Amino acid sequence: MSRDQPNVAAGQARMSRPLAWFLASNVLTSLSTTVAFLAIAVIAAGSADSIRAGGLAVSITFSVYTFGSAIALPYTSRFARAFGTVRGYMISLIVAAAVFAIEGLLLVAGLPGYPVVLVGSIFTGVCAGLALALKQSSMAAYAGGGDQAKVISWSTVGSGIALVVGAPFAGFLIDATGELGLPLCLFISAAAIIPLVLVLAFVRPKEPATCPDAVTRPWRASLGSLIHRPKLRIICIVGCISCLFIYPLWDLMVPVARDLGHGLAGEAGLLLGFLAIGAMLTPVAVRLLHSQKPLRSSIVGYVAGAIGVIIIAAVAGLVDGRIELVVLGLFLIVLSAATWAGDAFLISLIEENADATSRTGQLATFFLAISLISPIGVLLWGYMFNLVGARWTLAVFGVATVATFSLLSLRRARIVSDAEISHLESAAHAVSAHRRSGRAFRYML
Repeated sequence: MSRDQPNVAAGQARMSRPLAWFLASNVLTSLSTTVAFLAIAVIAAGSADSIRAGGLAVSITFSVYTFGSAIALPYTSRFARAFGTVRGYMISLIVAAAVFAIEGLLLVAGLPGYPVVLVGSIFTGVCAGLALALKQSSMAAYAGGGDQAKVISWSTVGSGIALVVGAPFAGFLIDATGELGLPLCLFISAAAIIPLVLVLAFVRPKEPATCPDAVTRPWRASLGSLIHRPKLRIICIVGCISCLFIYPLWDLMVPVARDLGHGLAGEAGLLLGFLAIGAMLTPVAVRLLHSQKPLRSSIVGYVAGAIGVIIIAAVAGLVDGRIELVVLGLFLIVLSAATWAGDAFLISLIEENADATSRTGQLATFFLAISLISPIGVLLWGYMFNLVGARWTLAVFGVATVATFSLLSLRRARIVSDAEISHLESAAHAVSAHRRSGRAFRYML
């Protein structure tokens, strides 16, 4: 028996060398984008005269980013067919690294930080939109056709560790070095992308990467899917509600932390680290909810996350200092795990109910729908934050989430019967990891 044969058996029990290089360098890229996320949020929040106005500035910055990602997403297949899947992924990374480096240089040169990161967010958003699908196809090529669920789980663990470490590291670096830390974080982000670029350029995948299916008119195709597939339509509605009312908290964590009395960047980084820990615990939340019907389980996950938001709004200010930081962190872990479990159930529902020929298109429609609604959600949170501050913003959107899903649950039986959506658990872990690659802080490449 050859040395490579044990890797093929039993779902790739041992990691191949090309895959090991890919995953190791991908950890650094995850670290890079996490550091950039916090630095850009701090720059935007610090550009305004008040904490509340800073929240609005952050929301505008990340809404521009998510809009760029949504616009680029439908054209991934054309981009991949023009440059190749692996090469296309590499190009998107090179452009993102160049943008981070240019932003850092402009900050060192003394240009105002907010316009710099606002314009840069357009380009990094486009890069992230293109990279979302290309990363998965490239990873499959480096895995060489093994157990994709296991490969995705390896990638998720690495990215999760990078998120947990990267956000506090960036925060404490900014606190320790002052304004110099902001361009330094951007330079670190640019440099940390380079190892993955080198792997994609010089390490050959185990098998050729597949190109996404070509779609002549992607916008019309997605609209047609929503019109003619009622089950897909309700799944997209549920996902869009979460993007409107829950997930903008991730983007506004820096101004929210400041308004709750935690003004240091390191403290905001710690809270983001707690969200990342919750993301890594998503499989636990999936197992706790797996006895429910899939759509109902997804709604329960989102409602649990919304209740966590309401509790955070209620307990903030009851205790002071580091004790409050720990209490908030514990609730953020639960909130994060529950909401990402909701994502896992939704995408598993699409996977289980779509046939082989339509599965890719339905997933693309879902991702496009939530990508288009995300900028609106971020702006809504930013506008509300500017009006009433963090506590009332958390309370209003938490209650809105519970109320909206309660009304939707009353109508659900008329739209999708439980008998039609009874398949789930086999894909939940892998799907949750796949979904996290596009959701775990908006700057994930």
